[in-house]
Amino acid sequence: MTTASDRVRTYLERILGPVVSVTTGRDLVGSQAAPCSIATFADQPVEGAFTLVTLGLSDSPLLGPEGELVRQELLLCGWNADLDDRLYGLLFSVASGIRDEGETANPGAVLELDGPLSELGDLRHVFLYPPTYHRDEVATIPAPGDGDSHGEIEV
Repeated sequence: MTTASDRVRTYLERILGPVVSVTTGRDLVGSQAAPCSIATFADQPVEGAFTLVTLGLSDSPLLGPEGELVRQELLLCGWNADLDDRLYGLLFSVASGIRDEGETANPGAVLELDGPLSELGDLRHVFLYPPTYHRDEVATIPAPGDGDSHGEIEV
């Protein structure tokens, strides 16, 4: 049986190219479990940049802003020089918070981070928005057509 995370990875690889690595919470913090893994795509959305996408957050639907059930993954992109374990850790932390709350991360929301986003500054808040630096096809992964009313996945 194919999981939502398998569908996410397969779909995104068609658009973004091959996954360079998949990182788990265990990779970063030993035995601590995380609600997902994180796929790294190189040279996306442009050369010299990276894109990180959670895999597995969408395995269980979350409550959307209008009370609907939504399957959702998170995406973060930046320049290669800024890619380090801190970004993976923060993305795991945000995904864990979303899973614990049982509600989607919605465009327009501002999240307070557990720590600074970068060693270069003290930025501790992020503004959520759709994946505008990527092609439109990245924003929604179509349902497999198996009658699952919550099969579509938002990124």
